[in-house]
Amino acid sequence: MKIGDIYIHTITNTRLRVEEVMETPTGPTVYFKAKGNGMNGYAKERGYYPFPVNYVEEELEKENGSFKRV
Repeated sequence: MKIGDIYIHTITNTRLRVEEVMETPTGPTVYFKAKGNGMNGYAKERGYYPFPVNYVEEELEKENGSFKRV
C-alpha cells in the first residue's frame, strides 16, 4: 500500500485514493481521500477517511471484502 494507490470501498461504491500512511498509537493507519461525493456514514478526520492498515489488508484478502484494488 503506497500513496497514490486507488481502492474501491465496495459498501459505498466509492473510489478512494491513498493520501497518507501514518503510524498512530493504535497501529499503522491509512488515510483515504474520497473521489466524488464521499462516503456517507463514515467518520472523517481532517477531510480524510482513516482505516487501520491491517483491516484494509484483511478485507482485500476476502472474496467479498469491503475493499478492492483498482
